[in-house]
Amino acid sequence: MSKEKREDCIHNVKIKSGEKDIVIDKIYIEGYKNYRNIPPELAVAGASDFAIMLGADADRNRLQSATNQPCGDIILRSTLSQMDGYVDIARAGTASQGSTRVNDTSGLICPCMALPISAVQNNPDFGQFHVSTTGTPTVWFNKIVYPQKLADDQVAINNAFARGELVETGKVYSGAIRPDGSLKPLIEYEYNGKKYVSVAPMYDTEIRGMKLSKDDEYWVEVSPIVWNITNFDDLSTQINPRGTGRSNDILLRSQSGIISGLPFFPSREDNLYENEWQNSMIRAFLNGCSIHDQINHKNGLEKKKLPQNFDFRGRGFIDVMFDETTKTQTKAQTTTSAKESQQVYGYGVKISTEQQSVDDQIKFLIDKNMPFMLHGPSGVGKSRRIKELDPDCVMIQLRDGILPEEVIGKTAYENGTSTWLPPTWYTTLCDICAKEPNKNHVLFIDEITNVRPYEQSLVYNIVLEHSIDGNKGRLPSNCVVVAAGNSIFESDAAHNMPEPLYRRFYNHINLPINIESFVKWGSETNADGRPKVHPIVLAYIASHRDLISSKYDSEKPPKYALDPRGWEQVSDIIYDNDEVLSLDLIANKIGRENAIDFCNFAQTPLVTIDEIVSGKVDTKKIPRDFNAQRVLCLTLRVATEEQVPQVRNFIKKYLGAENLAYFDSVWSEGSAERTLLIGRLQGNLDINEHDLIYKE
Repeated sequence: MSKEKREDCIHNVKIKSGEKDIVIDKIYIEGYKNYRNIPPELAVAGASDFAIMLGADADRNRLQSATNQPCGDIILRSTLSQMDGYVDIARAGTASQGSTRVNDTSGLICPCMALPISAVQNNPDFGQFHVSTTGTPTVWFNKIVYPQKLADDQVAINNAFARGELVETGKVYSGAIRPDGSLKPLIEYEYNGKKYVSVAPMYDTEIRGMKLSKDDEYWVEVSPIVWNITNFDDLSTQINPRGTGRSNDILLRSQSGIISGLPFFPSREDNLYENEWQNSMIRAFLNGCSIHDQINHKNGLEKKKLPQNFDFRGRGFIDVMFDETTKTQTKAQTTTSAKESQQVYGYGVKISTEQQSVDDQIKFLIDKNMPFMLHGPSGVGKSRRIKELDPDCVMIQLRDGILPEEVIGKTAYENGTSTWLPPTWYTTLCDICAKEPNKNHVLFIDEITNVRPYEQSLVYNIVLEHSIDGNKGRLPSNCVVVAAGNSIFESDAAHNMPEPLYRRFYNHINLPINIESFVKWGSETNADGRPKVHPIVLAYIASHRDLISSKYDSEKPPKYALDPRGWEQVSDIIYDNDEVLSLDLIANKIGRENAIDFCNFAQTPLVTIDEIVSGKVDTKKIPRDFNAQRVLCLTLRVATEEQVPQVRNFIKKYLGAENLAYFDSVWSEGSAERTLLIGRLQGNLDINEHDLIYKE
């Protein structure tokens, strides 16, 4: 059904905009008079997570049992001429009304619409509908959707996004208003059958116990809108068995305030008619229209038109509320299309939304000699990433009480002449850079935030001026400065970084503790052909995700502390002990209770590539847990080109299509030849399946 036909199913509603002005719209918000005589539970709306993130003032002390959500002030249209510059609001937690400035963006918006019952029952664009008469009568349609709830597993979605597994659907929502008056676009992605948008909160806030920072982005799930039926008693018996049948339209208002961050009108001055619905930004957004175009076509009195116009044609609420899946592309199509369709803009630049892994970002900055800083908790792998990219990197490890001469050298006096004696790290760095003048090498300043301001000041010139002290101790031109440290929220020993030092770095890359990236890295092989982290450690961590890290209290130090680096050390113990698991050795690192559980887990047999290729896999050994299956896929990534057809057939048969796609991605990563091979195998996947025999 076309957009026009679909929207024709929503009835036009006459709305009193001002004293004599009548406006006709499809999506609207209710006015003051509608709230005068209705129950308090209908006069108050809970705030969706999305609305809170976009700036809704949702006071947690005003919780309503009727909504079971934080509640805020609902914006209403003003119909009072003496209220120029203000719009009405319904106060959360009460049945009373008040007023607020038209440029306030903290209010909640509950969109309303009128649908003919016949269209609801026969319109595939609305999808299946479900009516609930428990409490306030509600209805939802599985194809009328909007971003609402903060996604539960932020880490998993972030990791999938970094791997390029999220697919753009072609739909773009509007976020909060920017200082220039535009609305931030929010791209919709599909992943594992659900749809999400990435949102940065307007303010630091907390939602259901999760603290959100305005400097970060979080995934919000797109889900069906639940609508209050405001005329339930007047409906026919098709919807309400006890209905009077006086209305053929079903009048709906969203149960929650699902929209926020928009002013009624953005002016900060008292302007005549700015508080009237016909001129409002909210009206333009909800209906996806141009305000001046509407008024020019007599939808609202032309003499009340304000100079400022709002044009949301094609990008308003009414344009995105319907779930459209026809624009969804495969990952390969999206990637190819993005590269082929890069447009050169007026400033001579191209724009690419292709995702880069953290390691790719780090490699780019090193290659381009741009200083940057890695942030993250202890044990997350900051120094390890640098050493893998530049094994010859030179390190300055700061510590409280470090001697100045260790960092900046010292001056020696002999016969009245002073001589500067460089620190050891500087001499080593110059030698390394001189041997490979065409390759950038890293000067890695570790623990930069874990020392006091005095010790931090020792590296000021190194970071800011690329020298130890002016012309003395100039760093080689092929040296790039990289720093690493913890924030004050991640370590009791951390200190704040002075602003000039912070601003000097081109990039600040955050490395949160991430099971998926740790397991993926750990499954890569060393020069000796062994995985970097023993497979049993990876399998255990994937199945015991809460043990990847534990908090450290310096006031009451625990008997053991867990982090990714600690699990690397457990792996080293296993390797160095000829793959013998010593309970006492492991217990000294991860605690006795965890060590006993780890040893019990280690008795679980693993599937090997040799067993798969020979067709002698005992299916009882195949893991049923999804996380353990992912680890198995990662351990199988060492398969050769000759072995991969049988390995892929095994994964397809026993682990499913999703794990097969994951295996294909990690096995072929970074190799054009392997990508082509996977493409050929995907076209003829079952060619050798009859050769595989498994013991059931």
